[in-house]
Amino acid sequence: MNVTITNQEWSDLCSALLDHHSLFYKIGEMGRPCLTDSIPTACVTFDKNGNFINFLFNPEFWSKSSFYEKTFVLCHECLHLILRHGHRFKDSKENITANYAMDIVVNHSLVNRFGFIRENISGWEDLCWVDTIFKNKKINNLDIPQDETAEYYLNLIKRVFSNDKSFVQKLVDTHEFGDGDDKELFNKLNNELSPDEKESIRKFYDKHSQKAGCQSGNILHFASNSKVTVKKRWESVVKKWSQNRIVSIGKDNDQWARKHRRFMFLDSGFFLPSEFEVEDFDLEKGKLKVLFFLDASGSCWHLKDRFFAAAESLPKKYFEVELFSFDTQVFSTDFKQRRIKGGGGTSFSIIENYIQSNCKDKYPDGVWIMTDGYGDSVRPAHPEKWFWFLAQNSTSQYIPQNSSKFDLEEFI
Repeated sequence: MNVTITNQEWSDLCSALLDHHSLFYKIGEMGRPCLTDSIPTACVTFDKNGNFINFLFNPEFWSKSSFYEKTFVLCHECLHLILRHGHRFKDSKENITANYAMDIVVNHSLVNRFGFIRENISGWEDLCWVDTIFKNKKINNLDIPQDETAEYYLNLIKRVFSNDKSFVQKLVDTHEFGDGDDKELFNKLNNELSPDEKESIRKFYDKHSQKAGCQSGNILHFASNSKVTVKKRWESVVKKWSQNRIVSIGKDNDQWARKHRRFMFLDSGFFLPSEFEVEDFDLEKGKLKVLFFLDASGSCWHLKDRFFAAAESLPKKYFEVELFSFDTQVFSTDFKQRRIKGGGGTSFSIIENYIQSNCKDKYPDGVWIMTDGYGDSVRPAHPEKWFWFLAQNSTSQYIPQNSSKFDLEEFI
């Protein structure tokens, strides 16, 4: 099979990694792609001294994967490296089971923490997830968490299935990390990632690395006295978006305050009206319609005041704003009454259903949603017009690919 990976394709893929985290982009830049029939899907190795990373791909696997799937696989490989899975499990006597455990961690992290949508991955049902490995099983009548360490899932698989592995899931990649030293990788990351970039993944990294028993060497170093990023009010994002939608235009207005330049040398007591360009603001096509939705299932109830504050930040001169709460139904509210109804489950698809039923003449210019992300899948006609504010301990697995999302923890 005549398959190649051009420099431009690799450059485009590395650039796409920035959409998920600069950490992936930095690692991608350190690597070089290679095609080989010796592996079924993908694999990552170091050279002997750890100076660069080899990203290995099976040609047939590569040719059949979409751009989005290739990005997912690259980030998958990067997370294995950053979590030092090769180092932690190289001496494991349960290699196959450990492979499943590692992929559960990486796959869920990419979806829940780094913005991938698993439904956009072909054959995602065959991969390793909590719900595909453990299916409907519970631990002490509780759902199995999706954010634990590989060691946790390894022990859980052994406990739940004993010697009978009743699942047959596929691995995204081949877990052969080689014998190379990853010290150089972490040295470069510590030098090239900014304090803010490292701080943005501190909790995730601490949970999956230090808790798992990694040694202090060869890991990301977080400076305790690093500058703390000043958090913005989340309403500022809404306001900034609105300002970008308002076009600045020049209007010629008659005025008497200044002389026209053609009459500059006339007697100072003599004035004629002249045109003077002043700046004003207007919209391209009338008022912009914006819908705000607050998840009223319980997890975001306490954010209702901030919800109304954000909606009020839009200038009424230019925006037609409608407010709603929702669970499995949509409930209208307003600035005056500020009543929030709901309390049931959560459905995102009903928002699109409401829009299609009530906005037939024109799709809203913006749809803003405050939620914890747990609901159902939704396919908006215009996902690029949807903006998601995610509360603490949220998930992004149901958020459409082309939508914008913001983590409320990064705002006050």
